[in-house]
Amino acid sequence: MAKRFAIVISVPTVSGIPKTQPTVKEQHAYTKINPANIVGADGRVSSDDMPKLLKLMQDNVDEATAPYRTNPLIHGEVHRQVRLTSGSNATIRHGLQTPFGSWKCVRAYPGSSPFAAVEAANNGDLPVDQYLVLAAHASGTYDIEINPS
Repeated sequence: MAKRFAIVISVPTVSGIPKTQPTVKEQHAYTKINPANIVGADGRVSSDDMPKLLKLMQDNVDEATAPYRTNPLIHGEVHRQVRLTSGSNATIRHGLQTPFGSWKCVRAYPGSSPFAAVEAANNGDLPVDQYLVLAAHASGTYDIEINPS
């Protein structure tokens, strides 16, 4: 999802004389609410307009925070139902575009052995910015969380 910003150009004045260089201010999505259209002259929001104001606030906060909330480089990724077989390697393509920093098992499915795996030697000769290779010492199905470095 592309970020959307409104660019506001203002020319500050010093003693009534405009500066030669305008300043550019980034206006985030959550500042797009125009309360002047909702708030009455008395400074209150009518009960009819309150749902509209709350919806605008929720939509704009959602839009403003979506890039952070959905960025796998901040939160990592959970790979679901990774099958491990004792004595063999399991290759997980994480696609973080950066070397993984850590990983952990976050769920074992019913019928799985207790989780036991280590990173394969030299990551199985695969690039660490794309893959995690685990040498399994247990058999089962697991969810693996992979975090960036």
